[in-house]
Amino acid sequence: MLELRQLRYFTTVAELGSLSRAAEVLHMTQPSLSRQLTSLERSLGHQLLRRGPRGTALTPAGEALNAEMVGLLRHVERIPEVLDAAEAAALLLNLGVPPGVPYDWFKDFTSQVQEQVSFSVYEGSSDEQLRMLADGVIDVALVHYEPDALPSRRILSQSLGCVFVNRRRMPATDNLRFTQLDGLRILAQSRPEEQIRLRSVERLRGAKVKWMFRTYSHHGLLLATTSGADAVLATRNTAEKDFAGLPWLPLETREPVSSLSTWAVWREEHRHLDLCLRAMETAAQRNRVSPG
Repeated sequence: MLELRQLRYFTTVAELGSLSRAAEVLHMTQPSLSRQLTSLERSLGHQLLRRGPRGTALTPAGEALNAEMVGLLRHVERIPEVLDAAEAAALLLNLGVPPGVPYDWFKDFTSQVQEQVSFSVYEGSSDEQLRMLADGVIDVALVHYEPDALPSRRILSQSLGCVFVNRRRMPATDNLRFTQLDGLRILAQSRPEEQIRLRSVERLRGAKVKWMFRTYSHHGLLLATTSGADAVLATRNTAEKDFAGLPWLPLETREPVSSLSTWAVWREEHRHLDLCLRAMETAAQRNRVSPG
């Protein structure tokens, strides 16, 4: 008989690549863990692991199972929230939220629908949100670029500017022109479409920016200081949350990259999807982050 605990044991071994390390993490003896995994393989009728002197590797069947388990275990972990929502007679919506979403907007939007909808929130980058959406882990993803071939609606638009880690390189102005970034080392998110957009504006304005494209969520300041960046491209919300105490200047609104948009994306219609989208748009207008 297939047991959930055995599947958890398997994913731990798959993550660590070692029976001995997995047994230590799981507070089990190695022989006991090995017996449980053998029982799992017998129940499924497939060899999942190859055991060798250099560690434990996944078989093709093991790779396939491990990929499925990522989404399955996330659903299992959310069972208490599903039951709480059922008792409160509210429909549960699994919502993916990327870094940089304004807290006041999110609080406003969720409070509008709290009697009809209960939320289970998953944090991650825009790319991670879309993968969770494809795996069926979340119902709606909030992402910072418009995806292809999926229904979506643009719901937020935040002013974009630069946080100056090196104050000596900060121009004496209230609003940045792109040409004032010439020669600066600027940290920015490493998204292909964002890189293309920034470099095209750079050519258009005749500026030569020393871009430092990285993938990050909560450690922008650490990356900026260790890599010697002069500034970080960010919204005001991100600047206040992750770069507290450092000056932030907005890009002039006439610049093509003066804002960061957020889209709501879904694969299948949710019973309260329209209600949530309307609440998102209302909250955006109230908090002055509406796309217009």
